[in-house]
Amino acid sequence: MRISIHPANIQSFGLPSWRQAASLSACFRITSRRAACACSASRKQSAFTLLELVISMAIAAVVMGLGIGSYMMMARSLSYNAASMAIHGQLMAARNTAIHEHAESFVLLDARENRIRSFGRVSRGFWHFDDGPVGTPFQETAGAFKQIGYMKNGTGVAKTGTLVEGRIGATFPFPGPNAADNDKLYIECGKSPAYVPVYNTAEGIALQAWVYAEEDSNDSPLPDQTVLPVIAKVGKPEDQIAPYGLFLKYDSDENKFTAIALVTLGTSDSSQVKEVETDTAVIRPRVWTHVSMTYTNGGQGLRLSVNGILRESDTSSTGTLLLNDQPVHIGHTSDTKRGSGTAISDAFFNGKIDEAIISVYQTSSSETIPEKVSIVIVNPKETETEVNYGNYTIYFDAKGQLDRQQHSSLPELLVLSPIITWDPEPHTIYNSLDDVNNFRSKHFATEAKREELAEKNQIRRLKLTWAGTVE
Repeated sequence: MRISIHPANIQSFGLPSWRQAASLSACFRITSRRAACACSASRKQSAFTLLELVISMAIAAVVMGLGIGSYMMMARSLSYNAASMAIHGQLMAARNTAIHEHAESFVLLDARENRIRSFGRVSRGFWHFDDGPVGTPFQETAGAFKQIGYMKNGTGVAKTGTLVEGRIGATFPFPGPNAADNDKLYIECGKSPAYVPVYNTAEGIALQAWVYAEEDSNDSPLPDQTVLPVIAKVGKPEDQIAPYGLFLKYDSDENKFTAIALVTLGTSDSSQVKEVETDTAVIRPRVWTHVSMTYTNGGQGLRLSVNGILRESDTSSTGTLLLNDQPVHIGHTSDTKRGSGTAISDAFFNGKIDEAIISVYQTSSSETIPEKVSIVIVNPKETETEVNYGNYTIYFDAKGQLDRQQHSSLPELLVLSPIITWDPEPHTIYNSLDDVNNFRSKHFATEAKREELAEKNQIRRLKLTWAGTVE
């Protein structure tokens, strides 16, 4: 770069002579050369060689790899913590429901599929029949939980009844099957169609009442094997399928009643009626007796109790209830197929019923444990078999305590860290019951071993107490 200044312009720079102009021109030439050299040097210093570029990319890849690895470790650690919290939360939710409802609840853990959910009983209808003093006529009875009971006769028409002395307070009498149709009585639990969502529960049902059954109706003795409905959902006429029911059956030879509970499971294309009967439990005529039945899918199956004592059960009964849009009746049922294949066409209770309660089993949403986290239980139920070796059920009684009828020892749930390498991999042990037992023996045989692993944060221990709490 060369800049010249004409002598004529010297005055504009304030210079006195042409010599000064020449000096200034030389100065500009030197400065321009230096600037050009500096720019050239800068261009040479800013360039990357291929080797430098490869090294830089390698370093970046290593840094990114370390970051991804750290992220994966952190994600597994978070899933480990989340699984422990989820299991603990489900256990406490089931226990709190048992205490609140004063009814048993349970938690079902599927270790093979890494799923957990809780089952709790919730009361939906409660009829005490204390709508007035003995002798009061009425057509409706106020039930708890906004479920009114509507009295009807054998033709389905509204009927007026009269309160009589009950087990507690008042109740009213059911004339039985030998009465004329206009004189027969039953209670419809709620008004259609409001009762459908209330009593339609696929996962489980509980029915209970105090009964005062009589052996003759309208001055005539009951025929042998007469079925008296206590609480039952009515079946549909076209298929005679009733989802659930609690009954008494009269034995004229021994002048006693037995209790019957039935449920219908499956689908409309493939249904199966499960039924249990208390052959050994004696329910005497004209004696107040408490009868109850429960069915829970995935829990205790079908159970039948008399005066609070379990008399019969079918723990093999599993599946969802086959529901319908028919009402629930106290003291009546119709179109109800029994386990023997026969059907109850139209039946009415004979005597008095008091303190009738209908409860449903509500379930939490099935919560999925993160894939890499595994669950192993120590001290499982003695009834654990090869059929359900990956399914564990934790039962709470009506006080929220661990149910001693279901557990002979205190179960302990172990949440295994996904960061640790286990031998064999925990998800492979559920191929057989022997594999599960061998894995328990190898890693968790003693209390000291489990405590050592817990101190190293390789497992999380959820130890249940008989009080139902988790340590």
